[in-house]
Amino acid sequence: MESNFESRILLCASCNEEFAFTVEAQDYFAQKGLVDDPQMCKSCYTESKRGKRSQSAEQNSSHGEVDNNRIASNAGNSINGNSINGNSFNGNSGSNGKNVK
Repeated sequence: MESNFESRILLCASCNEEFAFTVEAQDYFAQKGLVDDPQMCKSCYTESKRGKRSQSAEQNSSHGEVDNNRIASNAGNSINGNSINGNSFNGNSGSNGKNVK
């Protein structure tokens, strides 16, 4: 399979260094359906991805803390004890408190 691509030199938008956009890399981009040239060199791109993953992990862990706090604050509400917010609840009563069959 012959390629119509030629290696090109691009300028990294992050570090402003030149990097080669090789024929192999262009073939890979084309196979993936990517039409735009890469904006960053490989090392800046890798570092950027690492930073985003780290940020995402931090955000996910903080969401877990919020969820744990919410769960802990609701711990006083007991479903098994048939009480929600101090109100009697057995699952079978209608709005007037009479049992519904």
